[in-house]
Amino acid sequence: MAARKLTAWRDILFLTIPPAFYLFVAIVAGMNVGLRHILPMYAFLTVLIGERAWMLIQANRRWAYAIAVLLIFQAVSTTWTFPAFMAYANELWGGPTQTYKYLTDSSVDWAQQLKATKRCLDGRGVKDRCFVYFGGGVIGFSYYGIPYTPLPTPDAVWTGNLPRRRRRLMAPY
Repeated sequence: MAARKLTAWRDILFLTIPPAFYLFVAIVAGMNVGLRHILPMYAFLTVLIGERAWMLIQANRRWAYAIAVLLIFQAVSTTWTFPAFMAYANELWGGPTQTYKYLTDSSVDWAQQLKATKRCLDGRGVKDRCFVYFGGGVIGFSYYGIPYTPLPTPDAVWTGNLPRRRRRLMAPY
């Protein structure tokens, strides 16, 4: 497609129509449950990009250098985010420290940051915490050793894990 030499229409249609349809359904479904729900379309697009890159290389060997540089850049960029691969965003998005500006909730965190949260709070001597977490009704914070006062979330309501003790956080006016 990039070289304007479309010879394998059947392959191109197979690799573009399913992810386009899948993305369309995900957009109009009216349910925002994170990037993970459109991950299947990446398999199609990866194959399409690889096939098109190979065609460019066959047409002109100089493309091999450009593609190799891009692949090395991607490998280094991805490795740099270790161990927080879920929160990865490439440098065009501002790097992994800027992911929160574009993606939230399950697109960037599946509880892997709770260990870091525990270390940070322990290092600051914080013993009593009020904690709101997207997966609060599903994830057991005691597993991570985080003592906390839970605040209700939609997940907590859904799973029946509402806070047992209430605390006044602010004095009424």
